[in-house]
Order: sequence, then C-alpha cells, then structure tokens
Amino acid sequence: MQTISDPTNSAACHEPSGAWRPGRDAQPQFIAQIPLTACILPASKPYSLNELSMRCRILAFAAASVATLCALTALTLPATKDIVLYNHSDSIPRGFYLRSNAPIAIDAFVTVRAGDVAPAAARQRRFDGADDRFIKRVAALEGDHICLTGDVLIINGGPPIRRRSHDNQNAPLPRWTGCRALAQGEVLLLGDSPDSFDGRYWGPTQRHSIEGVWRQL
Repeated sequence: MQTISDPTNSAACHEPSGAWRPGRDAQPQFIAQIPLTACILPASKPYSLNELSMRCRILAFAAASVATLCALTALTLPATKDIVLYNHSDSIPRGFYLRSNAPIAIDAFVTVRAGDVAPAAARQRRFDGADDRFIKRVAALEGDHICLTGDVLIINGGPPIRRRSHDNQNAPLPRWTGCRALAQGEVLLLGDSPDSFDGRYWGPTQRHSIEGVWRQL
C-alpha cells in the first residue's frame, strides 16, 4: 500500500517518496510505502487499555477489510507494486483509493508521474523519481473544448476555473495558454482544491502517461 501523507499530520507514517502540490505547501507532500496495518496513534493524550483495545479492534477490522479488497482486486489486475493508495492531501477527497480496471472517463481518479507531466517543475523540486506521482480527477477528454486565457480556464463553455500565477512562496508557476479541442489520446487532469497543481499549469496529458485508474473506498 502507498499513502499520500501530509508531513504536518502527527499521525502520518513516513519513508517519503511522492506527491506534491504548490500553494499551501512549501515542501512536497509524500507518497510513502507503509505496512497495511501500520499506524501511529497521536500522543496528544494518554489512552486507557480499553480505549487502546477498541482502537486496535477498529484498526484491525479496517485493515482486514482493505486487505480483502486488495486480494480480490489483485486477481483481476496485472502484477503491480501498489494496489491501494491513501490520500492525505486536499487536492482530491481524502481517504483510501483502490486500483481499478475502470476506463479513463470524466471524473475518474488517475495517477500520473510528476516527471511525465511537469518535468521542469519536478526536476527543480527533486520530485522526478519513478514513484513521484500526482493523483487527479479527469476533467476533459478528447473532443472537449478547453480555453485558457490569462488565469481563467473554461471547459466546454462551462464556469470559469481560476489558476494562480505564483505559489505561496511567491515562486512563479508553469503556464500555458490556448483555446482548442483536445486531440485524440489527450485528457485534462484537475484537482478539486483551488491550490491543486494540475493541468491548469502543465496542460493536457497524454492517455499513455496515466499510470493507473483508482476508485475511492
């Protein structure tokens, strides 16, 4: 299992290697490999034996449920190193995500390697390893019309989606502009939060760059 974890979270597990968003966070948010049942309880208060016992039962039940889903999913997926992600970031809803055989469709959650979609920004922040990935939502597919002028993105004449020119450290963010229909094999990936680092900054993504499709548990 991998987790997209917030370094400021007192209960987060470590071994960093993955997902960054500019804006609110000066440093990368990380995807870290952790054992399925690993957990560190916050030390903000003492726990009685009964409380610890109940917490352990809840964690064990959750771990068993996720493990069962992983085992069932593994039967239908090709060999891969991770089947479950845990997302701590606000770019998409927090929680567990299970790798899926679902098609790449509007609103699907997908992962892409940072070095594939934003190579210059990834190199600058030393975030260009094979496991350094973003998880985003598919916002547009081939044939959809996208128009980005100034700091406003419009998809198929819909409501305006704003982008930022600089992150919270006042560093300039990558930019692209243009109005066109997405070509065959192109998709546009966006996060849900205003400060998500996504297709507003790196542009359309090739389908073959999508590393996986995921569903929220």
